[in-house]
Amino acid sequence: MSGWPEVPLGDHADLMVGFPFKSGQFLETSDNAIRLLRGDNVGQGSLRWQGAKYWPETAADRFAVCQLEADDVILAMDRPWIEAGLKYAYVRLSDLPCLLVQRVARMRGTKTLDTKFLRHVIGSPPFTAHVMSITTGANIPHISARDIARFHFGLPPLDEQRRIASILGAYDELIEVNRRRIAGLEAMARGLFEEWFVRFRFPGYENHKFVETPDGRLPEGWCHQPVFDAFAFLGGGTPSKVEHAYWSDGSVNWFTPSDLTKSRTLFMDQSELRITTEAVRRSSARIFPPDSVMMTSRATLGVISINTSEATTNQGFITCIPNDIVPRTFLYYWLLRNVPVFVNHATGATFLEITKGVFGRLPFLTPPPEIVTRFERLARPMHDAILTLERSNRSLAASRDLLLPRLISGQLSVAAVGREVEAAA
Repeated sequence: MSGWPEVPLGDHADLMVGFPFKSGQFLETSDNAIRLLRGDNVGQGSLRWQGAKYWPETAADRFAVCQLEADDVILAMDRPWIEAGLKYAYVRLSDLPCLLVQRVARMRGTKTLDTKFLRHVIGSPPFTAHVMSITTGANIPHISARDIARFHFGLPPLDEQRRIASILGAYDELIEVNRRRIAGLEAMARGLFEEWFVRFRFPGYENHKFVETPDGRLPEGWCHQPVFDAFAFLGGGTPSKVEHAYWSDGSVNWFTPSDLTKSRTLFMDQSELRITTEAVRRSSARIFPPDSVMMTSRATLGVISINTSEATTNQGFITCIPNDIVPRTFLYYWLLRNVPVFVNHATGATFLEITKGVFGRLPFLTPPPEIVTRFERLARPMHDAILTLERSNRSLAASRDLLLPRLISGQLSVAAVGREVEAAA
């Protein structure tokens, strides 16, 4: 063991909770305004700014103490952890400027604690276990600043903290670079789909005749047909949980919606749970081929991913099977573009669900095959590059997560890691 002293987080971290900005004064646009960092903006490992709220820039100076800095560690205090993990992140330069709102904690290093090392302390399994053990509240699970401050951890000397943070941070930086590349490639492919199949600015559109149809103005030769007639799709099922043999040493991927919501990746290599072929035979779960497009069809409706190997799902999915006329990438973006339509057609008192029958009757845009084929030739290589980057990130994250608890606890020395890296080089 390290021999590092066990200390309470509150004695070494600069810990602050945000200000109760009045929601009635929130602005919806960024014009002459500064972003507000609320609990909704804290994801698992990064900040997300969809649906951000703003505060007038002219009033920001009055809240200087709430202004965040690069590398600040952020933790949501309401619903601080979900199935996907702890809701914590750190502030990047691209996130600034922003102001901290109530029920969100900001942690910063001090003379005895390096901020980048602190980031990994908060991301460690012991801190997650601490948060899970102290979370209270039946309707809205929450933690307090006092609860956060009581966490104990081993505190190495500052130079050791910085070396540990440097090693783990190198993994984070590589993952972040890949994320930016993935986002760029995905935006290019999505933009190409919308340019060709939403705005109808496909190659040669300038000389193409447009006609009025019952479904609106379309290029001549384009039409809508029911989904039933365009491609095959299927639901899923859950083998009996009583039959433990169905779940023991299974080799067939069996996806649940939480697999997709945890990952939020375009491609899925593996599910958390796997079932046996006998379980498939004796349940309504159905095996579908690689390159199918899985879409959650209930509760969190419209999360979409592509499986890379044979798989099954539970009953919370509609899985779409590409074909020669409706290839994978085109199908993926058609589904993604139409999620609001699916939500509008969903029903249910407990949770929203779109049934296979309703889904099958929806209109599917059908351009001429040569246009779709040309799109696929351009967009599919972008998706293939995304798959390579996502797999690289999964490998990097797995390596980092193996190192993190051992380095943070002192079970593995920085020098030993250096020797392993040199041996692998």
